[in-house]
Amino acid sequence: MPARIAIEFICNCEKAVLESISPKTAAYKTFAKIPMVLLIAITGALSGISVALMKCSTELMVRYGGVTALAGLLFGIGIGTALCEMLVLNLAMKFYN
Repeated sequence: MPARIAIEFICNCEKAVLESISPKTAAYKTFAKIPMVLLIAITGALSGISVALMKCSTELMVRYGGVTALAGLLFGIGIGTALCEMLVLNLAMKFYN
């Protein structure tokens, strides 16, 4: 069973039914959406970091009149964090509707 179906079932099921199936699952119901919120918060943080790194690298390029090693490195790390942001967002969309 895919994880998103299990999470959807836990969130939509009544607490009495969950307690009859498994008391641990009933206790988990209140915390089922916390990972989703954290994944979205991580996506926002990665977005801010990638924009800041790319802005810093372009300012270095303007200041020194071309691409320096530090500017290229910062730009590459900015692209890397943007890719990580896409991965985390896709992970959040995969598990939560």
